[in-house]
Amino acid sequence: MRQNSRQIDGVGMKTLSASRAAQWSKCLLSTAFRGGDSSSSASEGTAAHWLAEQVFQEDVADDFVGATAPNGFIITREMATHVQEYVDTMMRPERDDIYIESEFTISPHIRGKLDFARVHDKKLCVTDFKYGWRIVDPFYNPQLILATAALLSNHPDIETVELSIFQPRPFHPDGPHRVWKTSRDVISQSAEWLCERAKDAQAPKDALTGAPGSHCRHCAGLSRCLAVAHNIYEMIERTTFGELGDGKIGEELKFLREMAELTILRRDAIEAEMESRISKGRFIPGWGVDHKYGNRCFKSDIDPKAFEFLTGKTLTKQVPRTAADLERDGVPRGVLDQMTYRPKTGYSIVKLQPDSIERIFKK
Repeated sequence: MRQNSRQIDGVGMKTLSASRAAQWSKCLLSTAFRGGDSSSSASEGTAAHWLAEQVFQEDVADDFVGATAPNGFIITREMATHVQEYVDTMMRPERDDIYIESEFTISPHIRGKLDFARVHDKKLCVTDFKYGWRIVDPFYNPQLILATAALLSNHPDIETVELSIFQPRPFHPDGPHRVWKTSRDVISQSAEWLCERAKDAQAPKDALTGAPGSHCRHCAGLSRCLAVAHNIYEMIERTTFGELGDGKIGEELKFLREMAELTILRRDAIEAEMESRISKGRFIPGWGVDHKYGNRCFKSDIDPKAFEFLTGKTLTKQVPRTAADLERDGVPRGVLDQMTYRPKTGYSIVKLQPDSIERIFKK
């Protein structure tokens, strides 16, 4: 039985978004800044979710290629292919009780929207569809935990719980659909902690504490956050010199990566704020805006034959199409996986996690 766009629990008020839980659960100060993510990537993701909702209604994604989503984003062949793969995976096979793009309220301070969930034979599976390129992990994912907890309150008979991320675009060793199996108790305890954090966020701004980190990436207050600025400068002051032993060198690399990430996030936010101010006519001493240029392009009136006559070189060359290009053109991922491989090009230093250790030894 399909259940679209329904309220799972009608109690409560919309205060904090469950989709931002990874941010506000770590930094309560982020809740004091208003504003959402208006980037082109965010608009693309919104369009992909809209398309998925249409396809779940038994439409075909290819029929929407060239159409315009409600937010103005044009549906591409690549998006249609990925969305169709997502819908086909979720609906194979059809389950007893299905939730699609359903709103939920888990406390008086948290409201959200789950992408997909199914209940069958005392088993609950909740999936979040991510269309971006930055890898998202289902393991203790705050957004998924909140959505799952809301559903569990309506299904006291559930014994098995699975949280998953479906992310079709970036490569991941475990594929686009990654699953974390857990229990009701883990979900309940984690959701309770998140609800307490949301309750703590109701304090006045002056009483909220800031905790800078990678979660600052989409914070509306990044360019104005003193906690981030102070953290960066404290990191610089903490820099030490001396011999790096085997134990110390790992700590040093972790420190440098964290400092670099936070510094770049802060720099980009400051640049965006400056560009906004200058575009509004404000004067920033010593700074202005200039055009950015892409690669050189041939003018539309250039005749390829005339160019070859003058230079002895042709304007075009024939090269094999890449797997990514063919996938964007509609070739199924499964077909390409059987016909392609990923060559090893070297080594990269990674922070070892339990799953990565297992993967390395399997190789």
